[in-house]
Amino acid sequence: MSNTNQSERMGWSVTEWGQLYGFSRAFSYQLVKDGRVRKINVGRRSIITKEANEAFRAALNSTEAA
Repeated sequence: MSNTNQSERMGWSVTEWGQLYGFSRAFSYQLVKDGRVRKINVGRRSIITKEANEAFRAALNSTEAA
C-alpha cells in the first residue's frame, strides 16, 4: 500500500472501504447493492468516493442518535 494517509484518499475499492469499518467483503458489497452506500464505476472497478463515505458516516451517526 502507498504512503497516502487514509483521510487524504479520494476513494476506495469496495473491499478496502469495508476493511476500514471491519466489514466483510460480502457485507460491503451488500451495502452497495442495498443502496446504503454509493459507488462509482471506473472501468471495471467499483469505487466508493470520499463523499459517499462521509454520507454513510452521517447516516450511521443519525441512526445511532435516534
